[in-house]
Amino acid sequence: MQSPATGSHRDACGSKLGLAATRGSLWSARPTSSRTYIAALLFVLVSSVAGPRTARAASFRISEGQAFSDVDRAGCRTVSPDGVYAVYCQDSETDAVFDLWSTPVAGGAPIRLSDVSAPARMVEFTISRDSRSVVYRVDQDTAGVIELYRIGIAGPAGSQVKLNPPLVLGGDVFGFAISPDSGRVVYRADQERDTTVELFSVSISGGGTATKLNPALVPGGGVSGFAFSPDGARVVYLADQESNGVDELYSVPIGGGAAAKLNPILEPVGGVSTFAVSPGGSSVVFTVEDPYAGGLYSAPIGGGVATLLSSPGALGTFVISPDGTRVVFTDDQDTPGVEELYSVPIGGGPAVKLNPALVANGDVSPPFAIDAGSARVVYVADQETDEKRELYSVPIGGGAATRLNSTMQINRDVFDFTIGPDGSRVVYRADQLLDQTFEIFSVPIGGGVAAPLNATLSSDRVVLTYAVSLDGSGVVFLADQEANDVVELFSTPIAGGNPVRLNGPLPLGGDVAEFILSTNREVLYVADQEVDARIDLFVADTCILCNGFESGDTRRWSSGSGGAVSVGSGRVTLTNTTVSRNVAARHGGGLPPRR
Repeated sequence: MQSPATGSHRDACGSKLGLAATRGSLWSARPTSSRTYIAALLFVLVSSVAGPRTARAASFRISEGQAFSDVDRAGCRTVSPDGVYAVYCQDSETDAVFDLWSTPVAGGAPIRLSDVSAPARMVEFTISRDSRSVVYRVDQDTAGVIELYRIGIAGPAGSQVKLNPPLVLGGDVFGFAISPDSGRVVYRADQERDTTVELFSVSISGGGTATKLNPALVPGGGVSGFAFSPDGARVVYLADQESNGVDELYSVPIGGGAAAKLNPILEPVGGVSTFAVSPGGSSVVFTVEDPYAGGLYSAPIGGGVATLLSSPGALGTFVISPDGTRVVFTDDQDTPGVEELYSVPIGGGPAVKLNPALVANGDVSPPFAIDAGSARVVYVADQETDEKRELYSVPIGGGAATRLNSTMQINRDVFDFTIGPDGSRVVYRADQLLDQTFEIFSVPIGGGVAAPLNATLSSDRVVLTYAVSLDGSGVVFLADQEANDVVELFSTPIAGGNPVRLNGPLPLGGDVAEFILSTNREVLYVADQEVDARIDLFVADTCILCNGFESGDTRRWSSGSGGAVSVGSGRVTLTNTTVSRNVAARHGGGLPPRR
């Protein structure tokens, strides 16, 4: 389901990203009391290599610090959209005081961006889309008071600007997001009255007045979430603005002005629960919990008549197609208690059921997704055999559903999946070959032979997480493929091939645990690669086809074993995955319960 921005950015520090979240990171943790929890982040990009050559890149450390220093294990890290800077949290100067740092991916002296003086961790930060600014919130000036700051991504140190005005006693900034044009920051705060959370907009450069976007709230009311229109001109927000405890949906210009209500009239026990802005920005789709007006709706973003898209009372998950023309949702509108999959025009009209008749007790269950071309929907359901979750693809306007996974025994399941950026293939994770041994496979979106992507795994090994390159040519994944409980990074062509290990040699006890693809053909990762349990930030140059190789220069290569590296450039979305039971105790994950 597409959900509203709450101000909590996906690059926020200090929280683990759960299985039902936004297909992001998987952080690992060791349960031994004598060691710190360990996490490893990887920002990955590799390019295609023809033929069976093997390439292994050398890595170099770009974080600096003392013997006690660690790059924060809590997920406080990202790379700028242009791929030039890494931004991360580390106690580089004082033990347990985690400041925000940036450093060029190509190497150079790290720059301290924040100025935390007491033992603390960064609460949240994000980088503007133009890669020029870092906005963060932390109790930097007053212990226990969370405020909002902006600094240039290259510093200089000490040039932070506080974006919020003085807060009322007890006030805090609770969440924020940077507008798509990188010009403004919208944030939630009890800025004027303690415990009354309202919505404000301020120039990202600071120095201006923060504009309150919501009108006066009823006693006890507050703003609970918000999202931008794609052009950044409007902010859609959720608040119990008129009746305490009844969340309603509003739209307002980002610079301030009259707020338009988007939902229909609600009963005192009702409320809007989730919403999303359409990719084109013209409509808002939302769900309403209400005994009389409940269901899935769409409304013009500037206000107007809300159109019921589903049967009354439907509260399933939904996704808007990338072209903004249709909404796909789950509902039990035909058989009470049986969730099925439907597609409807975003402006209203007849809903089409996408799945065929289900086996007794079968259901369509999240996740489901739409390809980038808005042509097909991929979903998981126990459609043919109760309690056996399998993967299907169907045209978005209705038609025959095709099973994508290979034939599996009754006690096997598809656990998760992602559609390649070009929409041609689907990568999924399943215990297709061995019960409870989750591996990854790739299959054409219209159906065909599913190709295994990882090497053959024994029953004590597992693929933890995976991602498809932006051009759809390859898949990068984490697995304890070569040594039990030693999690490493691998890449393979999306149609199948020989996986290649990408990380450098690890010491005894070392691990890599998480990654994201960058835009500039570099790999950044956090690992205890040099010393076990000392967490540093590294760059591993896996740009095998650039900087001279076109003319035959292979001096940047180092030897290794395996097949060809074949992963396309670009940023991708990670799937949320978890770990096998023998690794779960160390890495903090979980899998479906044993049957």
